[in-house]
Amino acid sequence: MDPLHPSYLITRAWFWLRRRLGILQRQTPAQPWMTVEPVATNEVDFVAKWKSKSPSLPIALLNRAYLAPHLEQYAVTVGHSPEAEAKAIAGGRFRLGSGEFINLGVPPAWIRGQEAFALVHWTKVPADITTMEASEVSHFNWVYTLVRSWILSGDDTHAETFWVWFENWLKVNPPNLGPQWVSDEAIARRLLAVTFATQAFRFHSATTDHRLIQAARFITVSAEHLHLTLGKVQACSPIFGLQSAAALFTAGALWSSLPAADSWRSAGLESLINEGKKLNLREGSSSPSKILAHVQVLEIYTWTEIILRSENERESLPESLQIKIRSIAASAARLPAMTTSCAPLFSLSGCASSDVRPAVAAASILFTGVHYTPGPWDESTLLLVGPMCTSAVVS
Repeated sequence: MDPLHPSYLITRAWFWLRRRLGILQRQTPAQPWMTVEPVATNEVDFVAKWKSKSPSLPIALLNRAYLAPHLEQYAVTVGHSPEAEAKAIAGGRFRLGSGEFINLGVPPAWIRGQEAFALVHWTKVPADITTMEASEVSHFNWVYTLVRSWILSGDDTHAETFWVWFENWLKVNPPNLGPQWVSDEAIARRLLAVTFATQAFRFHSATTDHRLIQAARFITVSAEHLHLTLGKVQACSPIFGLQSAAALFTAGALWSSLPAADSWRSAGLESLINEGKKLNLREGSSSPSKILAHVQVLEIYTWTEIILRSENERESLPESLQIKIRSIAASAARLPAMTTSCAPLFSLSGCASSDVRPAVAAASILFTGVHYTPGPWDESTLLLVGPMCTSAVVS
């Protein structure tokens, strides 16, 4: 949106006014995790409903023994396995989007360099503090490496590492306090990553009822935050607005036993559909910003469609929006420069984080049933969409 557009200026001004007057601070209160829904009296009921009624994504339904040979083949093709990186993560070393590693120690120093703001409400934390490298680790992109490594090797320590680091992160980052609650992009990415890991480890022994409750509380705080700030994010950045909407929809659809789930789902899906109608990505452009926009749109709507079909196999995005997504996927597949500077939302292949083909392949398979070309990027498609990618027709 044009930064001088009246609606942009009004939305942004209203957000900052609510922030200055303390309204946002009251709406996103600092509180102990144990007081967040589901509270103690509702825990047993929540766990029972989640296990029996929460939709299962393909990753939760596919047998590891079926997936492992495929992942091994992809690892051979790209010349490396995710195992070494997973072990590094267990030791507190995390790969950044640049490809470099950062060592945060054991347990990880999640807010290294930001300690002065550890117990400051997010509305009073300077926005520029979130640009530090330690903040990127709290996007939780490393979660996908642990999932892939567990599927490939069957080593249960990878599932345990996810839960241990997740619980440790919660201890260091209480609800709405500190720098990790400032960035809506970070909150959205983190919500998506935790949800994917919870689905991947849904039937794993490491996913105890207590840990499931902790994850649900994390989802509650994250979704409530995104619900409040969605309008501002949409006005400032259409792509980040779509990310927030996708995360909000995810919270409502896949954590449907939480009290506010219906409102999250409705707000997220309505935003995704309405904003999708406004998409106008010029075909054939190979500028970095246009490639990035193509990829992010494909990831967001592929994920949304997967959840819709998981809820009800006959439910789908509106056909008019699917036509637009198919066009974007076809256009992206023809781009001469198949790289982008931004880490993907779902880092589920051994390809470089700048490689757009995992996003293009998944969207192509899901919305057309056709591969544009097979390759190691299909690992992402398999883990997101399911086995249809192994039998699809190659265009």
